[in-house]
Amino acid sequence: MDTGPRGRDKQEMKRYRLLSVLIVVLALSMVLPVAGCKKEPPPPKEITISYYVPVVSLDPPLCSRAPDYEWIMNVFNGLVRYKPGSTEVEADLAERWEVSPDGLEYTFYLREGVQFHRGYGEVTAKDVKYTFERVQDPELGSAYRSDFEYIKSMDIINDYTIKLTLKSVYSDFLPAVLAFRGGYIVCEQAIKDLGDEWALKPIGTGAYMVESYVPNEEHVFVANPDYFRGKPKIDKAIFKCIPDENVQVMAMVNGEVDYAMIREPEPFNLLKEQGLNYTATPVFGRFAATVNILRPGVDDKRVRQALAYALDRQEFLDKIWSGMGEIEGIWSVIPPGMLGHTDDVQKYEYDEQKAKDLLAEAGHPNGQGLPTFYSLGRPAYTPIAETLQGYWSRIGVNLQADPQDGAALTAKWKAGDFDFYMSGPTRAAVDQLLLSISSKQIPGCYTAYDALIEAQRAEPDQAKRIEILEEIQRQVAEDCVHIPIYRAHYVTAFRDGVTGDIPNTFFWLFMLEMMDITE
Repeated sequence: MDTGPRGRDKQEMKRYRLLSVLIVVLALSMVLPVAGCKKEPPPPKEITISYYVPVVSLDPPLCSRAPDYEWIMNVFNGLVRYKPGSTEVEADLAERWEVSPDGLEYTFYLREGVQFHRGYGEVTAKDVKYTFERVQDPELGSAYRSDFEYIKSMDIINDYTIKLTLKSVYSDFLPAVLAFRGGYIVCEQAIKDLGDEWALKPIGTGAYMVESYVPNEEHVFVANPDYFRGKPKIDKAIFKCIPDENVQVMAMVNGEVDYAMIREPEPFNLLKEQGLNYTATPVFGRFAATVNILRPGVDDKRVRQALAYALDRQEFLDKIWSGMGEIEGIWSVIPPGMLGHTDDVQKYEYDEQKAKDLLAEAGHPNGQGLPTFYSLGRPAYTPIAETLQGYWSRIGVNLQADPQDGAALTAKWKAGDFDFYMSGPTRAAVDQLLLSISSKQIPGCYTAYDALIEAQRAEPDQAKRIEILEEIQRQVAEDCVHIPIYRAHYVTAFRDGVTGDIPNTFFWLFMLEMMDITE
């Protein structure tokens, strides 16, 4: 046995090698899974969203209401879209575009490789042309057909380039037409294959795909793994129709609903009492009684002004509407924050005596000789109509509410069968808001503004366009063809763990690709 220096060196070398092997084994045990102990993937993320009415149609050019629009913007893409939380437009299916110096030609360059859901192939310029021609087809019956009639021609340059030529300059062409409901790109083959089911289970290119639905009750959406902006964080979104908003709030308290759109004061108060999270966003628009100035009584501007002065709006907001709105900015047809807004217009702050004086001046002291007026609107707006009824009765004017919904509401509105139409349109583009004071709103009504509306639409110089817009606002306020009531706060409620909610400036908006949810 060698116990000399050479022997001791060999023993030290053996101990060093053994120690090295032990270190390697220990390191491997820390990084390699133990057999039979495979790590489980995290459970899929789900969000449940509720609203008081069901989805009716997810066919973009046939969309006319919430919640259809909210889901459409998650299932489809347009050439451009509204920037999240903004009314400005940004690239969507088109990665860029060019506008000719005369403002008549728009050339769009599509992203390459964007796929329709469920294997329906790549989006090309052919799909864009088909989509817009479909909206233009009178047989479809789209409410947005007139917008797309501004397009004179569509020329496919190649698979990824298309040129749209307009009949005349349209300053708001991008935000008012292409980024709005009729502008979402659809798949011709999917429409042919799905037939009637297309309206409730369509094929788009968006962040979410329709997985299943129960008519009038539920829709289930799943994340699109091939979405060109990347797979969303939330794997599944379940939409439930819950007619009673108080029930929606309590379902959120009980963990059955994660996100809800709230329209009425009572559930708004309840969600605050329950300590739920919410956003309340002043919208780009105002709630007003649109006057059919062709009807007896309200054909006199002095009567309309009297009715406007008779409203104590702050009392209404505080005592009846639970603060779900504000008065600031309501006097102009163009709200604060939008192009051309001016506050330099006639205002109708509460003055009951002035209201009585104007009625007397119009030959109707204490309302004498005026007919009973009728207000048309959705059932949800009945408390507002009843509020007007109360204030106007103080000056001798009678009002009867006529709550309608669906086809009956549309038929009466189109026929002009009302004195006042309760509505609060909100839009992203100025030109869209001006529709409410054009002759298209009520046939034969509001013709005095048509020329100015057309002039601002066709004005490429922004400074000159603003001058026209200011003139429109002053004239509309003076004529009092809308009786302003309040500027709504759109409310969305959400439970702890839901993030990415965006301001509802011109509609109830949720972009699921921006959102996340944790337990």
